[in-house]
Amino acid sequence: MIVSYDEIKKHLETLAALTEENKPFTRKVFTPMYEKGRDYIINHFKNLGLNVIKDDFANILAIKKGKSNECILIGSHSDTVEKGGRFDGILGVVAAMEIARVLQNTNLDKTLIFCDFLGEEPNEYGLSCVGSRGLAKKLSKEQLNLTVNGTTLSQALVKMGGNEQFRSFNELNIGKAIASFELHIEQGNTLESINTQIGIVNKIVGIARFALSFHGSSNHAGTTAMHLRKDALLNAASFITWLNENAINYNKLAYTVATVGKCEVLPNAANVIPNLVNISIDLRSEDDGIRKEFIEKIHQKAQELNATSKLIADSNATLADDYLINILKSSADEMSVSNIIMPSGAGHDSAYIANFSPMGMVFIPSKDGLSHHQDEFSSYEDCTKGTQVILNAILKITKEIK
Repeated sequence: MIVSYDEIKKHLETLAALTEENKPFTRKVFTPMYEKGRDYIINHFKNLGLNVIKDDFANILAIKKGKSNECILIGSHSDTVEKGGRFDGILGVVAAMEIARVLQNTNLDKTLIFCDFLGEEPNEYGLSCVGSRGLAKKLSKEQLNLTVNGTTLSQALVKMGGNEQFRSFNELNIGKAIASFELHIEQGNTLESINTQIGIVNKIVGIARFALSFHGSSNHAGTTAMHLRKDALLNAASFITWLNENAINYNKLAYTVATVGKCEVLPNAANVIPNLVNISIDLRSEDDGIRKEFIEKIHQKAQELNATSKLIADSNATLADDYLINILKSSADEMSVSNIIMPSGAGHDSAYIANFSPMGMVFIPSKDGLSHHQDEFSSYEDCTKGTQVILNAILKITKEIK
C-alpha cells in the first residue's frame, strides 16, 4: 500500500491557503479561520465513510472501526502560531488524512482513529496542547476556568463542539489505545545537517518555565557615578550569561537548552538607570535529573543576584515506546530510508497522548531548521516518505481481515 505524493501536496497546499489575510500562515485556535481548516479535514474523513466525532475537548476523531476495540491513533494538530508555517502540526494531520484514504477499503483487526488535536499551540488562555491534555486527563478545573474576555476555556471548548462532561479518552469507551503515531517536521536542523531523511523520536524533552525579577534603584543616568549605581539590568545581564554557559555545559551530558525569550526593562527610559528587569526562562532537557538540578541552580543564582524567581511550569521528559521505536525503524530500514534515533526539543501532543497510549513519533527535515516562521519548509518528497514510514508501521501492528 503506497501513499500518494500528489494527495499529500494537495492537502498541505489547500490548508495553507486557509489563512488570515496578510498573515501567512495563520489559523489560530478558536478563530473562524481555524474552523474553516477543520471543516476541510472533517469533510475529507466523512467522504471516506468514516465516523467523525468531536470529543469533549473538541478534538476531531475520525474512527475506522476494526474487528477489536484495540485502537491505534494517528494525527497531530491543524492550528498554527501567528505567521507560522505550512507544515508544523498540519503535516501530521495530512498524514492521517492520506493514511485513511489508502486504507479506505481495507478491513483491519484494529480500530484506527485519525486525529486533529485541538489547540496544540499556545493561545490566548496561555495554555498549549489543550485537546491532548484533556484526553489525557491533564486539564485541571483551574485551567478550564481560565477566562479571557469573559469567556472561560471550558465555554470556548464547548463552543468548538466539545462537551462539558470533559471525559478523557479512557472514559469515552471507544476502545483501548495500544499505539499512537505522530508525523512532524523536526523544527530544528539536525536531520538536514547530517543529510538524514527520517528522525525517530525516543523522547520528548521535559520543560520548565520561570519568571525572574531583578531589583535595583532608579536614578539619573548622567549624574550617578558608576560605583554608586544599583543597576538591575547589570545583574540580569550577568545572570543571562551564566544561564547560557551552564546550558552549554549541561548539553555536553544530555540534550539541554535554556532561553531567555522575554525581557522587560523598567522604567525603560534612555536616561534612567533600570530599577527592575523581568525576564522569562524556557529550560528544556531530555534528562530529568539535569533539568531538576538546573532548576535549583537557577533559584540559587537568582538569590545571589538580588532577584526573585518563580517556577511557572515544570514537566518531565516523555519517553516514546521502545516497541514502536523499533517498528518505525524497521519500516524506515525496509524502505532504505536513512534514519536516526533522536530526542525532540519541542513539545508535542504526543507527550500527553503517552499518558494513555504507547507513543511513537517520526520527524522529517526542516529546511534551515526553520519553524514557527512563514518560510518554514519541508519537501513534499520527505512528507511522503514520513507518511509511508508510519503507514508501514501501522500495517505491522494491525492485520488485514479477508
